[in-house]
Amino acid sequence: MNDANRVSDIKNTLGNLFGLDPEEFHLSSGGVTMDDNDQLRDYNLSNGDDILLIPASTAGCFE
Repeated sequence: MNDANRVSDIKNTLGNLFGLDPEEFHLSSGGVTMDDNDQLRDYNLSNGDDILLIPASTAGCFE
């Protein structure tokens, strides 16, 4: 994956692949929710790191 890609571009691609609205989920890695305007390189990801898809309805919820 090109680390110059914006998080929003990745979300759009995933949305198209899985039939999801990109506004309905967030991406997260290492416990950090990624900002749509950031590039992947802003998160210092390494080959093999996991990126999680989190539904927007549960992101940031503390109970």
